[in-house]
Amino acid sequence: MNDKNSESPAVPADEVPIVALGASAGGLEALKAFFGAMPPDCGMAFIVVTHRGKDGVNLLPEIIAKHTAMPVEEAQDHTMAKPGHVYIAPASHYLKLFDGMILYNEIVKDHVALPIDFFFRSLAAHRKEKGICILLSGGGSDGTLGLQAVKGEGGMTMAQDLRSAKFSDMPGNAIATGLVDFILPPEEMPSTLMQYLKSLNEKIHKNSGQIPGEALDEILSLIRRRTGSDFGLYKTNTLLRRIERRMNVHHLTDAWDYVRYIKENGHEIGLLFKELLIGVTAFFRDEAA
Repeated sequence: MNDKNSESPAVPADEVPIVALGASAGGLEALKAFFGAMPPDCGMAFIVVTHRGKDGVNLLPEIIAKHTAMPVEEAQDHTMAKPGHVYIAPASHYLKLFDGMILYNEIVKDHVALPIDFFFRSLAAHRKEKGICILLSGGGSDGTLGLQAVKGEGGMTMAQDLRSAKFSDMPGNAIATGLVDFILPPEEMPSTLMQYLKSLNEKIHKNSGQIPGEALDEILSLIRRRTGSDFGLYKTNTLLRRIERRMNVHHLTDAWDYVRYIKENGHEIGLLFKELLIGVTAFFRDEAA
């Protein structure tokens, strides 16, 4: 096993890929399988949010540490998320993210506890299209709205394959939205994550995410012919961001390759159509209101 005390090369805080994982009942086995398959030199920071009682010692860091060479610790207030590290949310606080820093947020008494939704929303707000969230085994629907927020900002979403989940409610509710990019057993998620980030980085460094106007027109024409909906008046930046996100999912960096992919895979039009319709997941943008 690699040395857990070795530090990853310095990366600007706002560029560290942060992967948020939500898990509840039956999630321990999924987490062990996930981290057991994740290379320790992946360059990503992982923040795990679970449903856990406030009493007792948090043993999750110790358990997960047995399945990975990465350092695993309970997340502390004002901690900078480092690549190649795993942070476990404490039961005493909600976690939120700000400029790559993990912050504590008090849990409101007599309030329905939805720590996964809370952190996923924070991830969406501060990481935008670089946000990545994963929902694993669990009961209830915590995480579904937060996953929609991540997707709405152009981030990437994953959910555990229901056949491998001990409790399928949590990933099942997310999958039912039609907004999950990858549905996989936990042990298959790391390789897909690595390939996705590789494609995303290639697009950024090569600036190959530019979509020619002719290609955009062709894509919108294909959607219009299939669905009858005309997106010609939508904000161009929004259209480009959502289309580029679908290109990243398929590891494509050339817009014309994506046009060809759509023509050869008709179901992709429906997926892109649904993604273009993603709206605001919070009723009020103004907290005071």
